[in-house]
Amino acid sequence: MAKASLCPPGSDNTFGPRVNSSCRAFDFTLLFEDAFFSVLPTSLFLIVVLPRLQFLRSAPVKLASYRLAVWKLSLLVILFALQVVFTALQTTTSAIHTKLSLASGLLDIIATFSAAVLSFAEDQRTVRPSDVLVIYFSAASILYIPRLRTLWLIPCITACKSLWTAIYVFTLAILIVESARKTKFLRRLHQNVTPEQSGGFWSQSLFIWVLPFFHQGYLKHLQLSDIPEVDESLAGYTAGQKLQTAWDITTADRRLLFATFRAYRWSFLSGIPPRLALTAFTFAQPFLITTLVDWMGATAAPANYGPALIGAVVLVYSGLAVSTAIYWRQRYRFITAIRAGLVSIIYAATTGSKSVQAKDMAAITLMDTDVERIASDFRFVHEIWASALEVGIALWLLELQVSVACLVPAVICLGD
Repeated sequence: MAKASLCPPGSDNTFGPRVNSSCRAFDFTLLFEDAFFSVLPTSLFLIVVLPRLQFLRSAPVKLASYRLAVWKLSLLVILFALQVVFTALQTTTSAIHTKLSLASGLLDIIATFSAAVLSFAEDQRTVRPSDVLVIYFSAASILYIPRLRTLWLIPCITACKSLWTAIYVFTLAILIVESARKTKFLRRLHQNVTPEQSGGFWSQSLFIWVLPFFHQGYLKHLQLSDIPEVDESLAGYTAGQKLQTAWDITTADRRLLFATFRAYRWSFLSGIPPRLALTAFTFAQPFLITTLVDWMGATAAPANYGPALIGAVVLVYSGLAVSTAIYWRQRYRFITAIRAGLVSIIYAATTGSKSVQAKDMAAITLMDTDVERIASDFRFVHEIWASALEVGIALWLLELQVSVACLVPAVICLGD
């Protein structure tokens, strides 16, 4: 309490990011938390919601029950009410009020309402958990932790800290419910989905959906019938149809290249965010190691730095692992779609041609050697732009340390 009385007025209403040590020993300012842990993620979420709802409007209803939707909506309604009450208290409590408090609270409320609408649409019109909602609530469950810690460090705001604790608990509950599979609620027409198709974002990204298959292989000798069916979007018919359609409407030079990217553009684009995340976590490592070395070598290092650095290590290396897994998965899905599409249209062209023409086409060579060469070359398609980006960032960071001498390694690399 004595430390709180020494806290300069308005300390939490500055960007910071670190608050005055007279207020809290090692913490963010509330304004920084409002800006980066609330306004930014909710704004990104709201940008994505409308296009997703527009897409789901034309999708058929695939579930035969509202049971799971009722649970989701009940939790979201409670979260909505808690956020309304917390926003009202925050805007009237001077100890935690900032310039962005009202905007942050309103965006959280709007995001929760939008999440409820999207949750019902996703629940009824898709066969798998919503990636958008799972990613949003996963991010929220991480970003809410600093705010929770901050509120518990500020005295005399018992109601606010209790409300935010409840908000955090319900956010975790919503994340768990939104990640639940919907296989047993599907209508008969849509029940023939593969384990990969019915899995949620984390199940697919962390390859949890293959664990039952591995367990089955541990218990017995696997048969061909034990292997799960491939995702429908990667099947030869679907991939070939996409590529054939793109081929028919593409007239530019390098027709096959442009048709391939046009046919599988979303599969290609889905690999960009995890690759950017991988770059970010990769470049976070030297900063983390430098901070760790400085802290370990300091004679009078603050005690709060230790737990914070442990959290940073967990965050960085968990992020590296997860972003790498997601990136490799999306990359190989893109390659698999290309391979399936090429083989499919080559097969269709071969079987539809005359026997004399088929001999000249050497279709077997096309479907074997050439397709495999094309697919293997696409393994590094994201590295083309990512490497240029990483080289630029690395040179900039090196320039901060050694000034113009940073150009020397660049010249050596270009020379090699």
